[in-house]
Amino acid sequence: MPRRARILIPDGVYHVINRGNQRQPIFHSDDDYFFYRDLLFKAKNKYGIKIFHYVLMPNHIHLLIKPEGMENLSKFMQGLTIAHTRHFNAKYGKVGHAWQSRFRSILIDSESYMLQCGRYIELNPVRARIVTHPAEYRWSSFAHYASLVFDPMVDLDFMLPTLSPNLDEQLRIYRGFCEEEIPKIHAGIATRFSEEDIYGSAAFVAKVKNAL
Repeated sequence: MPRRARILIPDGVYHVINRGNQRQPIFHSDDDYFFYRDLLFKAKNKYGIKIFHYVLMPNHIHLLIKPEGMENLSKFMQGLTIAHTRHFNAKYGKVGHAWQSRFRSILIDSESYMLQCGRYIELNPVRARIVTHPAEYRWSSFAHYASLVFDPMVDLDFMLPTLSPNLDEQLRIYRGFCEEEIPKIHAGIATRFSEEDIYGSAAFVAKVKNAL
């Protein structure tokens, strides 16, 4: 069966998901997380990528990103994956693919789903029952938004000003926005952002499909 074509548009924002090959763990130690995060930062700058939200899970990653050009999305992920696989295989005596052969890219309507998708990404460790609160997880962008640490990886979500004209208030509202979702995760009714190819308003989805 032929692969489905990626949905790419000018100035698109994408929720990117990549998993370890056969869902194998990719990160076995703190050093593995640090190494990948360093690669991610270098690749972001090399390929002109804005990273608004991210999380590194033991066997997969989530990124909410905006490439400078449509072609940069695949170049960014290919460069990142090749560099990491080379290091991973050498360190652990492996051969072949460390990651699945094809990453997922989900187009996000920034005006209606940007903050919701960022929240979904940063709550993954809670959803996986690794932690009870996203601030407890070291390998995500939540700590930056929670003003716990400065993370040079993060480009502030450009929808934050819609919450308040004041940055501190924006971050406070966003933290509360994330925390109010935690009980829904435990109840199994939280919103997911990994099942469709496009997330957005009906008008946005129709516009994209018509353009394609």
